[in-house]
Amino acid sequence: MLEQRKLEKLFRQNYSKMIHLASVLLGDGGEAEDVVQDIFLKLADSDIQPQNDSYLLTAVRNACLNRIRQ
Repeated sequence: MLEQRKLEKLFRQNYSKMIHLASVLLGDGGEAEDVVQDIFLKLADSDIQPQNDSYLLTAVRNACLNRIRQ
């Protein structure tokens, strides 16, 4: 599991960028928040430690594309 301090730091540093990208892709602020929240929940339960912002933004893009396909 990812340490809580590291997760909080990632959240503070990247939340606004992630929400912005998801909002642009989905066109819905509420769904954008759901996507970003799901990503952070998955990160909290995994051992993956993102090294940079591009990992998180790629996760947002992929999650949004999956929602659009559904």
